[in-house]
Amino acid sequence: MVSNPESRFDDVELGVHCAKCGRPIIRGAMPYKKVGDEYYHEWCLENQLGTCYEDAWRFLIKQDLGEVFLIHGTVESLGKRIGHAWVELLTGWVWEPQTAGYFTIKDFDVAAIPLEEQRYTGEEAAIMVARTGNMGPWSDEERT
Repeated sequence: MVSNPESRFDDVELGVHCAKCGRPIIRGAMPYKKVGDEYYHEWCLENQLGTCYEDAWRFLIKQDLGEVFLIHGTVESLGKRIGHAWVELLTGWVWEPQTAGYFTIKDFDVAAIPLEEQRYTGEEAAIMVARTGNMGPWSDEERT
């Protein structure tokens, strides 16, 4: 494994989680940095957004566009609200890109406590991607 020489592996206490993604910091397993009082995986610092927006878009375009909704909003992760994207199917299921798994809408509500900010039909999402050249999230200016 190649790591940044500034990364620290020996001084983190067990039970510490990345302030961005919420996953555990594991000594010797993945490079991390301490910023202020919080720990971050180096990958999380380098990538300002996770891949949930792209992953949700890629899942969406493989479906019948009349049968799914792309949702942009926030979810709860270790006591913090983070921006997130997921796909709701008309069958009552949610496809969640972080786990690449399916949840019932009720189970997703319990697990992630989602707050929906924008809902896009498959067609609306396709238009947004074509217009903006990115897979989200889209600003108010991009939506108008």
